[in-house]
Amino acid sequence: MMTRKTVIVLILAFLAAYSSWGQGSIPKVTIKYVSVVPSTNDVEISWSQSTDINVKGYIIYRYDPINDFYRIIDTVTAKNIVNFTNLAVVPATSTSSEAGLHSETYSLTAYDSIVGAESELADDHHTIFLKSVFDSCRSEIKLSWTAYSAWFNGVANYKIWYSIDSGTSWNVLETLNGDILSFNVRNLLPDINYSFYIEAFGGGTLKSTSNMVAEFTDMPRPPVEFNANYASVLKENYIEVSFTIDTAADVNRYELLRADTLDDEFEVIAEFTPGPTTKEIVYTDYAPTGIIHYYKLQAINTCDVPFANTTNYASNIVLTATAENSMRNKLIWSNYFKWRKGIHHYDVYRVVDYMDPVMIAQVPYGDTTHVDRMDQFLYDPQLEIQNPFLDIENPYNYLEQPVVSGLVCYYVIGIEKPGTEDDYQSVSNKFCVSQMPRVFVPNAFTPNSDGLNDLFFPYISLAGLRDYELRIYNRWGNLVFRTVHLHQGWNGTMYDGTTRAPIGTYVYKFSFNDGDGEKHDYSGQVTIVR
Repeated sequence: MMTRKTVIVLILAFLAAYSSWGQGSIPKVTIKYVSVVPSTNDVEISWSQSTDINVKGYIIYRYDPINDFYRIIDTVTAKNIVNFTNLAVVPATSTSSEAGLHSETYSLTAYDSIVGAESELADDHHTIFLKSVFDSCRSEIKLSWTAYSAWFNGVANYKIWYSIDSGTSWNVLETLNGDILSFNVRNLLPDINYSFYIEAFGGGTLKSTSNMVAEFTDMPRPPVEFNANYASVLKENYIEVSFTIDTAADVNRYELLRADTLDDEFEVIAEFTPGPTTKEIVYTDYAPTGIIHYYKLQAINTCDVPFANTTNYASNIVLTATAENSMRNKLIWSNYFKWRKGIHHYDVYRVVDYMDPVMIAQVPYGDTTHVDRMDQFLYDPQLEIQNPFLDIENPYNYLEQPVVSGLVCYYVIGIEKPGTEDDYQSVSNKFCVSQMPRVFVPNAFTPNSDGLNDLFFPYISLAGLRDYELRIYNRWGNLVFRTVHLHQGWNGTMYDGTTRAPIGTYVYKFSFNDGDGEKHDYSGQVTIVR
């Protein structure tokens, strides 16, 4: 028979054994996230509810790195409550949140109050701590933050949220890969209160935000009205560029940058220190006009540091042309790059010899080619009926037509889309191309003063005035007529200009230079019929 003392000993042994069994059997709690409330620096902790039926609540811990131990922050006395907020208070206490000053480490355990059992500490979760440094000279805010490293699959991405109205309205500034822990905020506006916080995404509902930082942008004012107006060819190897600048900006000087491709590094080719009321910078660059050059203007602030923003690009238009066998000249040019309002269309101009430029086409944006028909300058009586371009009622009107050489030059003008601002244009290089001359020579004429076919002359199209000469010889080789004027014909008289040449066959020889300067010689026979 057991004594009372024996019963008490057995009860104590049972309770001790039960307590030891309960402590080892309560599973470790899984923390979902710890997250800072950006506006208050309170820390919110969320975890998965314990599946142990004996669990009565949870104990919240925060690691104390100075003393190297986990300090109890608070106790949650209900198993189904799986959220806790550690408040940031002023003045701070040993248990209040300091997530606005540094990254904090949190953990927790599940406990059974009846037997005093407690699970192991959950895996640590660290709050994201965001820092900012404002560089007034470079007009940028440098953000850096600690990694959120507790999720099994890591951080999918970080979002940077910003506000310019003291945190009442937030927008996403940038989304970064999960391994990036810094970002430089540029293109800032002066005298603005900027606020930022970081949000980490771990997949699904796993999110964690950082503390909030704020910076006031007391800095040199960057250019706002800052535009590349145009790059336009003045003449061969001279390109004029124009830029609108901001007279209210805190600018020490401007640098003009140029590159031959957008993949190249831009180089400084000129510097400017405009006056306080100067609104436009115009510069003429000596550069090959047969290749594309890209220009932009960069402003240097009063700290002697470039502002982050530059103008848009301006590039010269490059035109090429080829003469095709079908009396066509094919033109191809590069797109203008690039007006902020975009390109509206291109005007195509032709320049023939000494004549004024003539606009021959208007090409809408999206097309950079044009084919020019040169048969409109072809003078051939045999083709007069078939050629709708000719306005020759009879062969003598050929002598009244302007002399047009085969060398034809072209240029195009890009026109900016219209808008509320000034509209600009860009002139391309001039490109010349030469068509082969066309020649038709009659084999007879009737110089009888009846007004029909009284003159002999070769019909020459697309040849110049230079070095033209026509000679007529009789059957004995005597010279009976000579002229160096393309539109002066032989009227069937001898060299004295009055004696009528006898009926018969005569030898002609003529020569001229084409548009490229190459000499052409022709000879044959013509018969006088009276």
